[in-house]
Parts: sequence; structure tokens; C-alpha cells
Amino acid sequence: MDKDNLLEFFRRDSESWNKLKSLAFSIVGDADSAEDVTQEAFMRAYRYFDKFKGTSSLYTWLVRIVMRCAYDLVRSRKSYSFANSNYPIFEAQEDSRENIEKKIELSEKNEGLMK
Repeated sequence: MDKDNLLEFFRRDSESWNKLKSLAFSIVGDADSAEDVTQEAFMRAYRYFDKFKGTSSLYTWLVRIVMRCAYDLVRSRKSYSFANSNYPIFEAQEDSRENIEKKIELSEKNEGLMK
């Protein structure tokens, strides 16, 4: 697979895009940020596509990138102080490594069912 195939994957597979966005939403807590996270994850995937080794499915690799981007956003929010702000700050769900692996497994199972 090459970068052009990655672009084609997202053109054809809006369901996967929506699943990735839902995953981002479950971590960041709002739809606009989830969309931003998903777009950032796609940009990173495209930029670093040569690092994709193919030991997992493309979708699983993208899930991991989305999760990293979402947690990066949550961590950056924690570094700001909005004492008088009307905007809520969403805390990351405290996921153990085991819970993250379960989410990835579930994502892979869902991917297998779609084939």
C-alpha cells in the first residue's frame, strides 16, 4: 500500500472515518475536537506513511494514531488554566494499558466483521 491508497481508503470508507472520529470523541469529549483530532491523525498517517510496517492492519495503525492525537490534545488542555472560562475542560478517561488494548482488539474485531 502507498500514500495514494491511503487517500483512496478514506474516500471510499467513510464508515471507518466515522469510527475513528467516535473513538476520538470518546477521549476528548466534544465533536469539534474529535473532528480536529481525526484530521490531525490522518495528516500524521500520511506524513509518516513510510513508517507503517504492515504488521497490523491499516485501520489498527490509524486507531493508535487517533488515540495518541486525542491524548495529546487532552494533555495540552490540562496545561492551560481557564479559571473564569465558560468552556469546559474534558478530562481524559484514565485508561490502563489493558483497557487500551481491549479497545484496539474490539476495533480489529469490528474491522473483521465489515469485510
